[in-house]
Amino acid sequence: MMYDIGLYGLWYGNNYGSQITYYALRYILQSMGNSVLMIENPLCGDTYVQEHLDRSGPYQFASRHNYAVSELLPLNEMYKLNDQCRKFMIGSDQMWNFYLSRPYRQSYFLDFVDDDKVKVSYATSFGLMKYKGTEKDRVKTANNLEKFSAVSVRDGFSREILKYDFHISAKQVIDPVFLCDKEVYEELLVDLPDEYQGDFIFAYFLDPNRMVGNTLCEIAEKTGMKILFIPDLGAIPGEAAQKLGLHDDKIRVWERPTLEQWITCLVKSKYVLTDSYHGTIFSVIFRKPFLVKKI
Repeated sequence: MMYDIGLYGLWYGNNYGSQITYYALRYILQSMGNSVLMIENPLCGDTYVQEHLDRSGPYQFASRHNYAVSELLPLNEMYKLNDQCRKFMIGSDQMWNFYLSRPYRQSYFLDFVDDDKVKVSYATSFGLMKYKGTEKDRVKTANNLEKFSAVSVRDGFSREILKYDFHISAKQVIDPVFLCDKEVYEELLVDLPDEYQGDFIFAYFLDPNRMVGNTLCEIAEKTGMKILFIPDLGAIPGEAAQKLGLHDDKIRVWERPTLEQWITCLVKSKYVLTDSYHGTIFSVIFRKPFLVKKI
């Protein structure tokens, strides 16, 4: 089957924000009449690793929502995707962060795509205020970026990096999650287990630590409300509670709920506490009172 767009990005990331970002971007592309092929992570590795990933949260979510996913191709064989996709898009998040993208060589700059194909970036980011690659890296990257039909980023510093380091004019656009109506996310909502019913404060932290734990205990004591704490998907089981040093039975830790359960917790909560970009964004989308920990 030939797809309209091959979408490359962190849809497979072990992070709630990454998953829902690409859910939104895929939804918008399909609503515009495009068929979308989600490009598999070329660094998945051997069969054992792939079987493990198939059981992980992102891949289970992709299966539940009928993603079309490409075959697993190593970096040096990704050119075969040209036979399956008419156009290619690199998606949002820190895809161009030098340290994160380095293992993928230049594939995040779509070097595997034929020059006669349309290449687009949407709300991509360098993740750091300055470009960190060597001059040799910069030249390679500049050469690949010049072949893009359109380049957009999600932040001002990425636009400045493209302008001054690569002489590329880019547009700054909103995060993909803001492209969807709230009703798109409401379709993901599910029933919560009985132990998570009733009024509660939702706490979602990527960096759980003793200071956060002490603050949560203080809030639970002053408000008299239950707090439901969810660590990110990539957290080691049991580690979050240990790092928080919890000593209040009003605080419950729920490890590795599905993305549907994660967003349902946020929507059903009375307040949101977070240090997360996407925790903040969805508090805004659903008009939840929220408090963001200063990084």
